[in-house]
Amino acid sequence: MPEIRMLGARDEAVLRNVAPGVFDHALEPALIAEFLRDGRHHLAVAIEDGTVIGFASGVHYVHPDKPSELWINEVGVAPSHHRGIGKQLLKRSSSTRSDSVAARPGCSPIARIRQRCVCTLRPEVKKRLTIRSCSTTS
Repeated sequence: MPEIRMLGARDEAVLRNVAPGVFDHALEPALIAEFLRDGRHHLAVAIEDGTVIGFASGVHYVHPDKPSELWINEVGVAPSHHRGIGKQLLKRSSSTRSDSVAARPGCSPIARIRQRCVCTLRPEVKKRLTIRSCSTTS
C-alpha cells in the first residue's frame, strides 16, 4: 500500500524520483518550486518504495461571490500501478485531516459540493484522468 500525502513548500526533493508515466512531461525544478510555494496550489502524491507513483493536483479556487473550493486539475498514476491509487489521492485531497487541502481555512471540501461534476476527457487520454472541461448538473 503506497503512502498518500500532501506536499508542502519544503517537499521539492520528493519529486526527484517519479515513476514513468505519472506526469505528462519531465518535471522542471523551477516549476516544482513555484508550484509548491504557492499556497493556493496543492499536490497529493502516492509514494511506494521512495518513488512517486501517482499524484492529484488542485488549486484553491477563489470566486467573488462563492466560498472557496478545491478545483482538481489533474490526476496521474503510473501505468504499472493502476489499482485504485487515483481514488486514494482524491480522497486524501478532500479529507478533513489537518494537513489536507479541504481543512485549510476558507476552502470547502470536495465532499460538500452539492452538485455532481460531469467531466469530459481529452481524446488521447486512456487510463489517465485529465479534466478538459467540466459542467455541473443537479
